[in-house]
Amino acid sequence: MARNSVCAVLIFLLAGVVHAGDLNEILAKVKAASGGAAWDAIRTARSKMTISVGGLTGTGEALDDVTLGRYVDHFKLGPMSGAEGYDGTVAWSQDASGQSRAEEGGDGRLGAVNESYRRAYGFWYPERWPAQIEDAGTQEENGRQFFVVRITPKGGRPFDLWIDAATMLVDMVAVVAPPLMLMLAPVAAWVAIRAEVAWAPFWSSQKSGARSCSSRAAMRVVS
Repeated sequence: MARNSVCAVLIFLLAGVVHAGDLNEILAKVKAASGGAAWDAIRTARSKMTISVGGLTGTGEALDDVTLGRYVDHFKLGPMSGAEGYDGTVAWSQDASGQSRAEEGGDGRLGAVNESYRRAYGFWYPERWPAQIEDAGTQEENGRQFFVVRITPKGGRPFDLWIDAATMLVDMVAVVAPPLMLMLAPVAAWVAIRAEVAWAPFWSSQKSGARSCSSRAAMRVVS
């Protein structure tokens, strides 16, 4: 038990040394740990999934243009269905009736910009999407140590990458959501589903040759 505690302390101290360094070096280690140069060859991605929320079941599909950050998502969950996307200029959404509307401002556009940045893996390829990247310190949760890197894409809002200090794999994305989203369980669930879509290549060897990211890789929505 004492040996395990000592090892945990050493990992945390060593993590602090790395974290005090260049954030680009940390992100490069994440890339190396999750597939390395295999990411460089990815141009498009397609994800299919089954959804189960609150007793409802359904399906979802996402198509990503990885180099430009353009994407389109479709989902059907029980009686609900819809779609949303971003073409690099305009964010849009579509309701169950098939009516589409442009998300010209506010939270919808900010969320689309962030989603586009993540799906383009802009933290590894800054030429695809500029952003401000900051050291947000370290965190401990359930005996595990994490580097936290805060990223604010140009035109978007801040989000945090939680990186496991032991594996150098992304474990979670923490974002700020509007209060309304926190009140709507199905919508909040779709946010989590979108997060899994955006990060699926981290643990999908069929797409990128990347190793498993984490058993709980997901998006945390906070107010």
